[in-house]
Amino acid sequence: MLAARRVSVGKWTYLRRRAAFATNSKPLHSNLQQLHDATSEASPWGKVALGIIGGSVLLGVGLRVVPQRDGQQAYTSKIPTVPTPPSSSAVAAAFPQRDATWKHTLDHVVPAIVSLKLNSPKSFDTESPGNGWATGFVVDAEKGIILTNRHVVGAGPIDAEAIFQNNEEVRVTPIYRDPVHDFGFFRYDPSHVRHLNVPSLPLHPEKAIVGTDIRVVGNDAAEKLAIASGTLARLDRDCPAYGFNTYNDFNTFYFQASSGTSGGSSGSPVLNQDGQVIALNAGGKMGTSASYYLPLDRVKRVLERLQRDPSAVVPRGTIQTVFVHKPFDEVRRLGLPADTEASLRRTFPAANGLLVVAEVLPSSPCATTIHPGDVLLRVNGQPVHQFVPVEAALDDSVGQSVRLELDRAGKLVSVDVQVQDLHAITPSRFLDVGGAVLNPLSFQQARNHALKPNAPYVADPGYFLQRSRIPKGSLVLSVNGINTPDLESLKCVLQQCADQEKVVVKYINVATKVEKVEVVHIDKRWFPFQEYTRDDLTGTWTCVNLNGSNGAATAKSPSPSQPLGSTSILPGKNFIEGALAPSLVTVEYDRPFSINSQNMSNYRGTGLVVDASQGFVVVDRNTVTDRLGDVTVTFANTLVVPATVRFVHPVHNFAIVQYDPALIGKTPIQSAKVSRAPLQPSDPVWLVGLMSGVGRNSWAELVSRETLVSSVKWISLPMPTPPRYQEHNLEMVQLQDVVTTEGGAVCTPDGSVAAFWASFSFQQQRGYAWRLTHG
Repeated sequence: MLAARRVSVGKWTYLRRRAAFATNSKPLHSNLQQLHDATSEASPWGKVALGIIGGSVLLGVGLRVVPQRDGQQAYTSKIPTVPTPPSSSAVAAAFPQRDATWKHTLDHVVPAIVSLKLNSPKSFDTESPGNGWATGFVVDAEKGIILTNRHVVGAGPIDAEAIFQNNEEVRVTPIYRDPVHDFGFFRYDPSHVRHLNVPSLPLHPEKAIVGTDIRVVGNDAAEKLAIASGTLARLDRDCPAYGFNTYNDFNTFYFQASSGTSGGSSGSPVLNQDGQVIALNAGGKMGTSASYYLPLDRVKRVLERLQRDPSAVVPRGTIQTVFVHKPFDEVRRLGLPADTEASLRRTFPAANGLLVVAEVLPSSPCATTIHPGDVLLRVNGQPVHQFVPVEAALDDSVGQSVRLELDRAGKLVSVDVQVQDLHAITPSRFLDVGGAVLNPLSFQQARNHALKPNAPYVADPGYFLQRSRIPKGSLVLSVNGINTPDLESLKCVLQQCADQEKVVVKYINVATKVEKVEVVHIDKRWFPFQEYTRDDLTGTWTCVNLNGSNGAATAKSPSPSQPLGSTSILPGKNFIEGALAPSLVTVEYDRPFSINSQNMSNYRGTGLVVDASQGFVVVDRNTVTDRLGDVTVTFANTLVVPATVRFVHPVHNFAIVQYDPALIGKTPIQSAKVSRAPLQPSDPVWLVGLMSGVGRNSWAELVSRETLVSSVKWISLPMPTPPRYQEHNLEMVQLQDVVTTEGGAVCTPDGSVAAFWASFSFQQQRGYAWRLTHG
């Protein structure tokens, strides 16, 4: 990972957590700042000396560069004289005038700046649930349109409020988020702002010029109003890369200035001295004052269309290809002929490079005709060297073809490409099944991982898929052997499945692209099976219940007299293992909700059968934490049957679960023989338990060890914060020599169980959960 990692500076001065969109503020004391402070504290004579040394160094560098550049040509030019600097009185007179102009500008624009309070309830595409703050500004006060970043509006469901400078709050709804570029629009009801005259800030992308003095006004660091200053330094920077598995902008330039914006300022307007918005604040680099701004050329186009007809779909075209801007020196190495370069330089005197094909997605209409490294020369016969004319041609040609002329290693190549609808490969719906969220693979993620869009993508595994260890970022390829190339086919398959039915799911992770297979339990009991679809006209998501007639009521359960199967019990390696093997089982517990200050979802431990005739199994509370969840009992690593939680002790560390004995057929399960004689220190005992390897589905091996009782005493555990269940007021058995297990039993030499060997969960002083095993 690079030391200076790029981050998004907006959405999201997080109130809880958000890894996807980094919002870390910059360090307050960098080496450069320390150098600046040291120089500022120098004496006047020291400053003069530093100036002389600095001037000498710069002059020396200048005298060295000229001979290297001119080669053998004689250098005869005279060193130009340094112009006389303006007098101190003239400089002092200029600053108050400039400050007065900025004050007048800020007095006018500040009422249009809003702080955005955001809450994302669902995972969707590259985003996770969370809440935070950002910035927006009014671009049409009459229609109530607010401009901000796309990563603020978000691709999924969002609940947002705008807070004006006089603390009036209004509800805002998203009406547009661009599929690629980092901008989007909210809308509010202007009649709800009663006590503030809100101006509209005009967009002037043509006013962005290198050297322009700017102000970035916004909710920086969630301070509601902060003003950062800077000077536009670059207008042709590459798009910032925010991460490998998250939203990234492409096919556009970014502006750069050292304004030092941080989290919460995303969506802030970048203003010139006339109060005109010339760019949109979008990102920055950690550890530096570098800030990145989105140009407004395409933003203004979308705004004008929304103002004319809010219900119309803004056309966005794509050929699923990513271009990057390369200087002429690099393009020349790719084989661009000198006469072609000369012709383009005459056409665009200010150009310093051309667009080069960097990526072509597998589903691109030009996947076989355009190659990375091709240099783009013309679109529909018009020479191009920037992104805006290329994107304009694609947006105006959705459903039609465009002609691209490219240079490939010195050869001219002409290609006719069908332009696709970018909105068609941008997800606007998702399935919510068993707490899991699945949406079509977006163009963003397809581009991140070189895949075809629209396959069912796991945005959140939830309870449904987490039980089977299918992670976030997976693509569902098939269910029970039926291919699921898109979300609609997956919906049809899941609708035919009953609650608690087991299905075989084949999937790949988008990062590793390795196919895997897992058995998944369909869940329609704890969570509804629903489909959500976005409505951009209202800014809301409509929900349709898909449980239908195949819900929990129609799930087919085996009758009590119909066993699921039978298995045999291995005899063990010694007499004690043979006596306990028929009484030890593996208990797995899955909890659909985080309750009682515990947020883990899946637990596994060892249970002791105490009544085989009725199917009662004792297990510790670090395996079965409460009654709200699903339990299964595994016999001899082969036979898995469902169970129910019958009792959870409110104080001590044990619970009782029950399975149906008829479901295990002729499996030779026995009730454990319990000894009521209390153990004493130095008593000879055996520790017998089950030990598993890494992984939920790993083999539970029967292990044992002969040992002695070390002590029987009360153990003090630290108080948990926040409050949660923890064992108290209990004497525990400690052994001298133990073997690692998931639980088991402490036995006397004749095979009677003298103590239940259980896992005790507790919390360390720093808040980390931990566990110990005692009898």
